[in-house]
Amino acid sequence: CPMNPRSISPASRPHAAWIATPPGLPAVPAPARRATARTLGLLAWAALAAAAAQAADSYVGLGLGSGRQDLSCATGQACDRTSTGSFKAFLGVEPTENLGVAAMAWRLGTAQGRVAQGTGLVAARTRSEGLALTGVARTQFDAWTLRAKLGVGYVTGKADLAGGSRVKSSHWTPVGGLGVSYALDKRWALTADWDRLPTRYTSSTKAAGDLYSVGLSYRF
Repeated sequence: CPMNPRSISPASRPHAAWIATPPGLPAVPAPARRATARTLGLLAWAALAAAAAQAADSYVGLGLGSGRQDLSCATGQACDRTSTGSFKAFLGVEPTENLGVAAMAWRLGTAQGRVAQGTGLVAARTRSEGLALTGVARTQFDAWTLRAKLGVGYVTGKADLAGGSRVKSSHWTPVGGLGVSYALDKRWALTADWDRLPTRYTSSTKAAGDLYSVGLSYRF
């Protein structure tokens, strides 16, 4: 009869982390789950891109700026919660005057602080990246448009630990944000946004991530 993965000792299992599954079903390696999540995110992007190509009111854009990661810090250790080199790319469809859907890919650049590892906190350099799909509510005043976003994202947090080792964690998380844009003409607009992007770096370290960006969008 087939061997139950739960009966295999931890020492004899493959190096990949295993995910608990209901009795009678085969265990699934964590890398396979992460690959599936990334694939779903890319499929969502592709579907929205196809919809944007067909929609009469759609847009794409790029934002550059600075992030902040709410990391723990200790006296005498390097600490810089500001994420340099942060950016995002986005596209959206607005089928009605006040409602729409948007997708976003982002990166929060390197910050320094402490993360939980083993039985204590260790110094680390952190960064994160992810994909998100959100619902958008908007209101317009002449050339100005205000937007509020709420949805779900798939985030990967990475930490380079003091001593040379590296850890990372991927997970689903709620995301949201606010933004304002100013139309330069019928196609181009200046944008300014704040996005809340919570990130987990280890199994017991989760930080509130914020991305503040300015950029440019193009409306089809």
